[in-house]
Formats: sequence, C-alpha cells, structure tokens
Amino acid sequence: TRGWFYTLLAISTFVKKQTSYKTCVVMELVLDKNGQKMSKSRGNVVDPVAVIEKFGADPLRWYFMTTSPPWIPTRFDEDGVSEVFRKFFDTFRNTYNFFAIYATIDGYEPQELPEELPNILDRWLISRLNTLIKQYREWMDDYQMTRSARAIQSFVIDELSNWYVRRNRRRFWRSGMDKDKITAYTVLWTALKTVCELIAPFAPMTADFYWRALTESIRDSAGESVHFVQIGQHDDEKIDAELEDNISLLIKIVELGRSARSNAQINIRQPLAKMFIVLDEGMKELPDDMTAVAREELNVKEIEYFDDASMFTSYRIKPNFRELGKKFGSRMPQVKAAIESMDTDEIISGMNDGRWHISIDGTDHTLTEEDIEVEMVSKENFSVASDRGITVALDVKISSELRAEGYAREAVNRIQNTRKEAGLEVTDRINLALITDDAELKAALEKHREDIANETLAMNISFEQAEKPDFQKDWKIAGRKITIAVRKVV
Repeated sequence: TRGWFYTLLAISTFVKKQTSYKTCVVMELVLDKNGQKMSKSRGNVVDPVAVIEKFGADPLRWYFMTTSPPWIPTRFDEDGVSEVFRKFFDTFRNTYNFFAIYATIDGYEPQELPEELPNILDRWLISRLNTLIKQYREWMDDYQMTRSARAIQSFVIDELSNWYVRRNRRRFWRSGMDKDKITAYTVLWTALKTVCELIAPFAPMTADFYWRALTESIRDSAGESVHFVQIGQHDDEKIDAELEDNISLLIKIVELGRSARSNAQINIRQPLAKMFIVLDEGMKELPDDMTAVAREELNVKEIEYFDDASMFTSYRIKPNFRELGKKFGSRMPQVKAAIESMDTDEIISGMNDGRWHISIDGTDHTLTEEDIEVEMVSKENFSVASDRGITVALDVKISSELRAEGYAREAVNRIQNTRKEAGLEVTDRINLALITDDAELKAALEKHREDIANETLAMNISFEQAEKPDFQKDWKIAGRKITIAVRKVV
C-alpha cells in the first residue's frame, strides 16, 4: 500500500513538479472473518486475485467501503462480498436492464427533466436524489466514504428498485409514448445516470460501463467517460422534506403490514377487510392518496387510524432470570409468580417510566427494564407489528367474499405462470379453461370471471375440459386441485 501512494507521489513530482493528491486515506488492517490477523502459518490468508476473479474488483471495493470505515480494521468474509454482489450490484444491473429494455422498445431518447412533475412518485424520487447528492458531497468532503456508500446502496435497493420502479411498472408497460410515460423514463434515466456518477470513486468500472450505456445516444454532449464529468450539485428547490417524510412513513407502514401478514401466515394475494394504524404522538397521518397506496400494497379494503393500540394488543411480561437471580436468589419462584400475575394495566403503567413494583413476603421491590422483558401480543383476530412509534394491526378474519376474491387472485397468478411456461408473449390473447372438481373454488372463479379475464388477456373462459389446448398444467390453490389450459388466439 505504501508503495502505491509513494509511487504516485514520486511520478507526479518528477513529471509535473507537484503532488498527485492532497490527502491520502489508507485502509487499516484486513483481518479474517474471525478477527484474526491473516498469516500463512494460520492458514487463513485470502487470495485477493481469486476473490476478484469470482466477483470482480468493484464488488470487492464496495464491500470494503460499506462494511466499516477504512480507518477501522475490517473483518473480511467472502460471504459478505457475495451479499454485496447480489444485493447491490445485481439490483442496480436489473434496474438498468428494466430501463434499457423498455426504453429501447419505445425509442426513448434522454432529455432534461421537465420543470413540473405531476406524478407524486416522480417528485419524491427527484427529491430523494437531490437529498442524496447533498449528503454525499458533505460526507465525501469530510472523508466519510462508508456513510456515503451506504446511503447510495440504500437508495438503489430500497427506494429506486423496490419502490419507484416496482410501483411504476405499469407506466412503462402501457403502449404509446404520452407525456407521463416520457417523464417516467426521464426520471429513471436521471436517477440511474446520477447513481453512476456517485459510485464512480468506489466502483469505477461498473460506473463507467453503465454511464456510457445510458449516454450513448448523447455522447457528444455527455462526454467520453463518467470519470471526466463533475458530480452535480443538488437543487434545494427540488427537495421536498415533507414529501420524503410521508413516503418514508408509507414505506414503513407497508413493511410492518407485510410483517403482520407473515406472522399470521396470510398470503399477500388474500384480501383482508381492514388494517388499523396507531402512530406515536407528534407523528402525522398519511395524506389520503398515500393511504390509498398502502391499501393497495397490503391488499386491504380499508385503513383506519386509531389513537392507541389496546384494542388490538396486550402485553406479556417475562422475568430476566439472569438479572433477577443476582438480586433475589432463592426467592426467584415468588418473584416469577408476582411478575406473571401482573395485569395489562400494571404492565403498561410500568412501561411509561421503566419501573414495575412487586411485593415479596410483604416487602416492596422495584424492578427495572433490565429485570424483565415486555412482549407485545396480538389479540384474537388481529395480527400486529410495531416499530419506532408505528403500530399496525390487521383484522385477519376472512369472510367468504374475501376468500373467494383471494382464490381468484391466486388463480391469476397460476394462469400467468401457465402462460409463461407455454411460451406465450405478454401481449398474446388466449382462450382459457379452468377445470376443478372443488365447488367452492369453481364458484369463486366464476364470480370473478371478468377480473380474471382482464388480468390474463383471456378472450373466453370455460370451466369444462378444453379441446386441444396449446398447453395445460395441474396446480393447487389453497390445497384445492385445478387444471389450467391455455390456447393462443390467432
């Protein structure tokens, strides 16, 4: 390492009579994954060439930058490089590929962002992008490389890919090139290009490859390489802090709703009647349009805000035997009984100040948060998830109408998979046969015939055995057997 920056200094001084850099930040020791210094005698030396051949130099660099600040010894774990490759680099590549495929089909040409962005997600992403640029420049000027790289990674994975692109797919899929679709392309192109410029110091080859691909049609004005351009300045007028906070809350509510569904083992395709949201004091409810997005994301018919969560939750208190054993010794059985006899009001009252009071053999004792563990428990017919002042409660009672709609949504999923296995194009229209001996499932599919047809491009739906289908396959929906047969409409 010393040879590398000394050589740069020597060459620059000899050739230009000046230094080639003003500041040099050097990495601390790289240890093995157990925190041991690497040595041949221990047999824990990692060959960097082998790692680079397997994953590439950029993922290795990115791993070092995001794992810990460079001035702190780093525990090297090849599984960590693999995770970086999969989560960040694959996500960025897939996002670029999504853009490139549809932009090529539609003949999109890069252009400047319009002054006005009517779509709320467009405004949010551009706001987040400008906030990221602002933070990035501040942190990089202060040599906080790890903080900068982690912020970029979170933006690409959580916001650009998992939220903006996923929520906007239908804008890109629809036919034609109206103003709204062109704007969506421009917003996504701007975000991808800017990310390339931000990651260039950490992942130079990846950044240049995608930047050149994104600017190929405007090479004369864009320049030859991402490494020849200045990182842009943020625009304060494009930063909307309130919008960012609202979308951040929306994303968190959706994450908690999914967690509550998972806890109840209810598939996202099964509609539910209602979800309740409880926010800590000082937190604002989502605007109506964002609440509607939460309903759609979580497949619930209605969302209602409540002031407290007592209708949906109770609390269970458990002794911390290690801590309490030190204080009470042989009296632990009595302490355990006293703790477990507390009612919900006593538990909640103690949660307010972090102290609970019990009596053992006529003597009062005060317990602290170190002595006990408080668990939130969902009441019957609810599934609750909570984090950082946000509590969501799903009403998990499923009526026959909701069950039927859930069957229809599952059927759409199986039909789409059948289309894919049959080798059909996404625009191909079909004749469809849904054959099942299960009366409840058949009735549900018949009831939602029109919705199923619209979602799967089915011109005709039959519930009898099809004659000479192009392809058919047996499936199960909620354990109920169904045969799906498709024939392309010519």
